[in-house]
Amino acid sequence: MDCRSHLPEKLLIKYDKIMEVQPREIRRYTTAEGREPFTEWLDALRDRNVRVRIKSSLDRVDQCNLGDFKSVGQ
Repeated sequence: MDCRSHLPEKLLIKYDKIMEVQPREIRRYTTAEGREPFTEWLDALRDRNVRVRIKSSLDRVDQCNLGDFKSVGQ
């Protein structure tokens, strides 16, 4: 999903600074053998609630919602 499809070109954020929307794409690392270590790790987690929370956080990042954060540079 392209974040710009549903957000304004620029967002007004804390401290009255303007920050351009930077689309994020989450890509999963795949080994030469075709394995996805992150997916294997996530699926191996015993606590279902933890898996759901991690997947939910990644979905929010994919939708340009990085949560509460502060810029560390320009």
